[in-house]
Amino acid sequence: MEVIGTSLLCVIGAPLILLFAAIWHFSGVQCPGCKRRRTIRWVHERKDGGPDRRYNDNYRYCTWCRWNELTGSPRPPPTPDEISAQEAQRVAQQREREARVAREAPVRALVALLKRVAKADRQLTAAERAAIGAHAHRIFPGVVSDRQLELWLDDVDATDTCATYADGIDRAHWPEVLAAAEQLTLADGRATPAERRMLDEVRAALTRREEAERS
Repeated sequence: MEVIGTSLLCVIGAPLILLFAAIWHFSGVQCPGCKRRRTIRWVHERKDGGPDRRYNDNYRYCTWCRWNELTGSPRPPPTPDEISAQEAQRVAQQREREARVAREAPVRALVALLKRVAKADRQLTAAERAAIGAHAHRIFPGVVSDRQLELWLDDVDATDTCATYADGIDRAHWPEVLAAAEQLTLADGRATPAERRMLDEVRAALTRREEAERS
């Protein structure tokens, strides 16, 4: 009799268990994205699974396909942790850009200064452009690319005074800067009177800077 009773219990109980499991499963919310059930959660959720009312920006999302009810897309809006990570990345990128600008600033000042010297005769020849690029690479090796130098030679405004550009270059490089300016006046074979006057201006600017730092 016990065997028969156990068999009847299994025959009757197994379908009931399956029935209850099916009812439990299909009573869950279906995800509009992947159509799975019971994968929907609140971003800010209580222990009982309900929404935490302390957060006004709370929303539901699917733990399987990442659908969310705000955008209806498989990718949810960023969580607070993701927002923090994105902000940290943005700050790191901004600091990297600022550091790059700081590294490139002396090179840009050098290019503008040498460009001003070269254009004293109102022209910038191919030989002078090549000489400026060579001097920039020699004085500040590995800081900027050839492409960046070409862009600066095209775009940098060289209308400020030599003293202004000299202020952007560290004193340790002044002898090299002066030598580069002297060589640049001869890049196209001869130094014009205008180029010699501009070279004198460079010397005077560096001398004034040196005297100012000593006083």
